[in-house]
Amino acid sequence: MKNKVMYSLFGIFFTFIVLGLYAINGIGVPLESNSLNQGIDIEGYEVVISTTGDFEGRETPSHEGIYEIVGKPHNTLYNDGMDMTYNCLSSGSCDAITNITLCNTTCATPVAAGTEDYIEHDTCGLTSAIGTVYEQAGNGNWTVENTFTSTCDDVVTNVTRLQNTSTKFAGVAFTSVTLQTDDQLNINWSIKVS
Repeated sequence: MKNKVMYSLFGIFFTFIVLGLYAINGIGVPLESNSLNQGIDIEGYEVVISTTGDFEGRETPSHEGIYEIVGKPHNTLYNDGMDMTYNCLSSGSCDAITNITLCNTTCATPVAAGTEDYIEHDTCGLTSAIGTVYEQAGNGNWTVENTFTSTCDDVVTNVTRLQNTSTKFAGVAFTSVTLQTDDQLNINWSIKVS
C-alpha cells in the first residue's frame, strides 16, 4: 500500500511539473499583432566608379580606352541628405536628387556633417551634370548615372557627390583618377529603399 501511495504522489508531482513547465513557457509567447514593426531604410548601397583614365591599381593600360572599375566604395549620407529625405517624405517638398558633381584635384573623405574640403570641378568637361535615372521595376531601387568626358589633360578627381540643385545628399571618396583629353569617368549611384 505504501508503494501505491508513493507512485500516486510521484504521478501527481510529475503532472504538476509538466503543467508548470507549459505554463511558464506559455508566458513568454508573444501574441500576434496587426502592427508593422518595419522601418524605412534608405541607403546608397553601391557607387560604382569606372574610367578609361589612369589610376593606381589599373590593370589595363589607360591608352587602350577600356573602362576599368576604380572601385565600389561605401558612401556617406550627409546630414543635409537626411533632412532632405525627411522633408521629402513629410511634406513632399523636395527637388530631384540627380546632380552628380566631381571634386577638383584631391578632396577629403566625405563626413556626415559635410564639412570636408570640396572644390567642385567647373571646367574640362567635368562640371556638375544631371544624371540619367534608371528605375528598377518598381522595387524601390534606382540608379543615377553620368559619364564625364575630360576636355583637358592631367585632370585629377577622387570624390563625387550626389545632390539636388543646391543641397548635398551623399558623397563618396575613391582611388584618385587622372584623366587626359577624351578619357571618360562613369559614376553610377545605386540607391535602395527597403
